[in-house]
Amino acid sequence: MDAKITYQNKDKEMLFIVDENSGEIDKSKFASKKDIHKNHLWHNEVALFIINTQGKILLQKRSQNVHYNKGKWGMVANHPNINQTNIQSLSEKAEEELGLHLDEKSIMFFTLAKRDDEQKNKFAYFYYVKGDFKDEDIHIEPYLTTEYKWWDYEELKEKMLENSPDTVFKNIPFYVFVFKELEKIIKGIDTTKTIKYKELLIAETEDKVQLPCILHRPKNDTKDIAIFVHGSGGNFFKQSYLNDLINRLTYSGFAFMTTNNRGAEQETHLYKLSDGRYERFKAGSKYENFEESFYDIDAFVSLAHEQGFEKIVLIGHSLGTLKVLNYALKNKSIDKIVLMSPVDMVFRFRERVHEKYDYFINLAKLETENGNGDKMLTNEFSAKKIYTTFRYGSSADTIAIEENRKNRVLDYTGKIEIIKGTQDHVYGNYSTEYVDETLKNEFKNANLAIYNIKNANHAYKGYEKQASALLAKSVEKLMK
Repeated sequence: MDAKITYQNKDKEMLFIVDENSGEIDKSKFASKKDIHKNHLWHNEVALFIINTQGKILLQKRSQNVHYNKGKWGMVANHPNINQTNIQSLSEKAEEELGLHLDEKSIMFFTLAKRDDEQKNKFAYFYYVKGDFKDEDIHIEPYLTTEYKWWDYEELKEKMLENSPDTVFKNIPFYVFVFKELEKIIKGIDTTKTIKYKELLIAETEDKVQLPCILHRPKNDTKDIAIFVHGSGGNFFKQSYLNDLINRLTYSGFAFMTTNNRGAEQETHLYKLSDGRYERFKAGSKYENFEESFYDIDAFVSLAHEQGFEKIVLIGHSLGTLKVLNYALKNKSIDKIVLMSPVDMVFRFRERVHEKYDYFINLAKLETENGNGDKMLTNEFSAKKIYTTFRYGSSADTIAIEENRKNRVLDYTGKIEIIKGTQDHVYGNYSTEYVDETLKNEFKNANLAIYNIKNANHAYKGYEKQASALLAKSVEKLMK
């Protein structure tokens, strides 16, 4: 049959509707593929990574004739119909698009994720097949595929991490998990490529949330590591000074870990591991519970220890400074921290809402206690974000620059370096001198140093080199 007709007929194929919670198939419940997608019904999808003996991954570029991801590089993927197993569905698709005849017994399962994004509710099953595949074995179907390419794992991982527009892989937790599992398979094949100096890791929190990290190692072995915790809506590569900082620290012989916590991006989704499956939930700056940041940082610290590191410096930027500080106040083993652009979040929120401060705090408390913590109370913040981050007396209420709060002294006795810009908007109309004196009083029990970058803003735009140089110097100082 003509490829165009075959492809269009797939919309008419019947797929099983699966249980939203268990993923189990009820053979009495099915609908056409078209209706499944139209009505956002839960169903199964399968995907296959084809790997050769050199550890290269086969991807095909999707044509402009397909429904989704037109013109992007992707793997073999399909929807098993009611008369197929997952393996049969993948085998059919590999032959249809690439002309590859696969031994179904060699197709191996490696991970599963529950997804409800892109208006699709599905359980995504991922498989791989390893073999001595030759270019002469591949015969692409031009209606569906315009070309194919064998990709190096590291090159493909970079595409995912950078949100490259030319592949189907995006820097979202779902694909981070897939690539981490895929790396285990690739490493078993490709022994010629070193993945030592930049490695994708997954930190699992006490409450089973999976968080991605990038570990940058120096060429020499070291037991010293700095861990970076981003601020509201950040992620592990967004800060413009990080690349320079990574180079400076690794050149000086220190390892550096960049991390994503639950406040990554403004609005996203994360996954919890539950009964062997990744369960998706709302996350991002809008929905984060500040109290849970302790679990996130604890997972990063534990992961660093598992990797053989002993001496740890925690670095926080913006809201990340409050997370680092809260963690260090509760975990006395952390006695070396760097705060970049530390912020008084109570003050910041009061500046935004003015006389409505008490109204929002009380409403946030009510909604959170009634189980409606994800309810948005402003365009930017949910109830639980407001209640756990902007409330007087919360765990986030540590850095305090307002006059009525400035006389507090924190119970931190370790070493602390503070870096900030003199044009940082988070300090409102307070002068640099006033903020410095307030911080010195708060940390009078600590070994404190404060560095101001003249004219720099909150993100050090235009002063990135200066910020990274100061930060590297602080880390080196704290590691002594």
